[in-house]
Amino acid sequence: MLTVMEMLAHPTFKNFRLISDRSGLNNPIRNAAILDWETGKAVDDSFFPGDFVVTSLAAFKDDPELANSTLASLIKKNITGLAINDICFSDVSDNILALANACHIPVFMFSGTNMTEIIYALKNEMTFTEINKNAMKTMRKIIYQTNKREEIDNLAREINPFFSNNIICAFAMPVDFDNKETILNKLASGYRDYLNTIKIDPEVSYSFLFLLIGVCIIYTDQRPGRELKNDLYDLIGQFPISTEDFAVGFSDQMNMLADTDMAAKQAIYAATDAKINHESFKDYRDIGFTRVLCPLRSDYWMKNYYENLLNTINSYDEKHDSHLFDTIKDYIHCNGDINAAAEASFQHPNTIRYRIKKAQELLQPESIMDFRLQMYTIVRLHEINYLLTDRRL
Repeated sequence: MLTVMEMLAHPTFKNFRLISDRSGLNNPIRNAAILDWETGKAVDDSFFPGDFVVTSLAAFKDDPELANSTLASLIKKNITGLAINDICFSDVSDNILALANACHIPVFMFSGTNMTEIIYALKNEMTFTEINKNAMKTMRKIIYQTNKREEIDNLAREINPFFSNNIICAFAMPVDFDNKETILNKLASGYRDYLNTIKIDPEVSYSFLFLLIGVCIIYTDQRPGRELKNDLYDLIGQFPISTEDFAVGFSDQMNMLADTDMAAKQAIYAATDAKINHESFKDYRDIGFTRVLCPLRSDYWMKNYYENLLNTINSYDEKHDSHLFDTIKDYIHCNGDINAAAEASFQHPNTIRYRIKKAQELLQPESIMDFRLQMYTIVRLHEINYLLTDRRL
């Protein structure tokens, strides 16, 4: 099941022009149907709530009043949306638009697209998986293939033509990362089911993009200057994204859709930090040095520095069947508290002291400050690299 807004991301609907208000764009589409000749009782018998109806109104071209009464009957059936080919009628009466707006039914005009193609797309190509696949292809272009602001703006509108410039992103990463595929598939199924109950402000446009490591939510609002984080938090709360199953990161709020690439990366980095630190939610501004390590982890100099440190420790562990890396990890996660690290690893504090001293001898830092940086870099980059499997992020 898809919403009308998600439908519009498909190339088949690029010529659709919204002539009603936006209040029905989040309506879920249950079926697609063509209005041909049906009037009166035939409308009641042939169309059902949740249908997205396409018509040329060709059978009514000489009888505008009958066309209007038929459209009114359709709208009162609580259809999901209505698309009218402008070959016979170039507009819709104010009364019909007022009724559509009151019933929250989006109305579109279109030209240059065959109605059969539209129905075929809705019935055969408009699966959630296919839409997400197309959106992710576009998202990859945004993140990886361009830094031109105008091009990013255009690409973002391919994902959702109703995106606006007041934007924030969130990213939900599975806590049980080893079983992320199962968890994300369950969320995708739950997302479709929840579309029937979601409440969303008509000024808002959003998209859920399911990646291999989590789900990215792009959230925009037409009202300039409106604070978005709490609104986005409320939207996430309407879907089956529990804090037990996901660590959620939030980007800074931005005022240009052309910054979609930055907002998405910030949200991913914040979720990564939240996952590592066993937190439910994290703002990008609060992730500290992770802001540096995430984007620079594949830089030649950073990567070389990290791998030299890690190889030194791993070589010693393999040769002596030791546990220096595990001890360094516990030590860093316990903020350098020997006793806490000993308790976490079920070791004696003297064992922790011995292993940390041995690591210092192996890494040969210039100072104790440099040694602490070495240990932090080894641990944090090891965890980040495990979570961010795509090195281009």
